[in-house]
Amino acid sequence: MNWDYGSGDSIEKQLKVFELLVASRGGHYEPPPPIRNRVRSIALPAGIDEISSTEVRRRIRAGEPWRDLVPGPVAPLIEERMELWLSV
Repeated sequence: MNWDYGSGDSIEKQLKVFELLVASRGGHYEPPPPIRNRVRSIALPAGIDEISSTEVRRRIRAGEPWRDLVPGPVAPLIEERMELWLSV
């Protein structure tokens, strides 16, 4: 849990409302005990480790091609909520 989720126990508060799916890159992720019951790991198909959401967002904001960086079924989901990607 290395991302900035806000101050203090912010991630614990968020996980009272929703669960978090974690797709581990390069190994298994074991969540800390206080949040273990709200965090689930999902397996990724081979080759997916190379996808970078940061690069996808950068390309969308720059108006550059990005669809080749995401699995086919994901592109329409991104396009439906493009405003979310442009504001990040």
